[in-house]
Amino acid sequence: MTKWVLNWRTWGLIACSLWGCYFVTLWRTTDFGVSWRGVLADTLAFLCFVLPFAASAVLGLPWRKAGVTILAIGVGSVLAAEVFAGAQELVVIWSYGQNPGREMFVVRWPPYGDHHIGYSPGYGWFGDD
Repeated sequence: MTKWVLNWRTWGLIACSLWGCYFVTLWRTTDFGVSWRGVLADTLAFLCFVLPFAASAVLGLPWRKAGVTILAIGVGSVLAAEVFAGAQELVVIWSYGQNPGREMFVVRWPPYGDHHIGYSPGYGWFGDD
C-alpha cells in the first residue's frame, strides 16, 4: 500500500477541489447577490467544467464512494464560491451603504480583480466582468 502523499488519486482530488473552488467562484463573481438562479448557474459551471476532472480522479473507486466524493467536491465548490463572493458583497455594502447615491465600481478581491461590483442609482448593485 502506498502512502497517501504518493497516491495519485489523493493529489487528483485535491487538484479537482481547488480547481472547482477557483472556477465556480470565477463564475459566481460575475454576478451580485445570492439567488436560486445563481446557485443553479454555479452548479452548471461545476457540472460542465469540473466534473470531468473529478470523474477521472475517482476512477477505480466503488460507485458509492465515487458519487459521494464528487458530490462533496461539487457542494464544497458551490458553497465556497457563495461564501467568498457573498462576504465581499457584504463588506462592500457595509462600507458604502445600501444606497450610495452615486455611480461607482469596486474591484473584486484577488484573484478575481478583473470582475467588479457596481452600483447605479437607477438600478442598484450589480456584478460585472
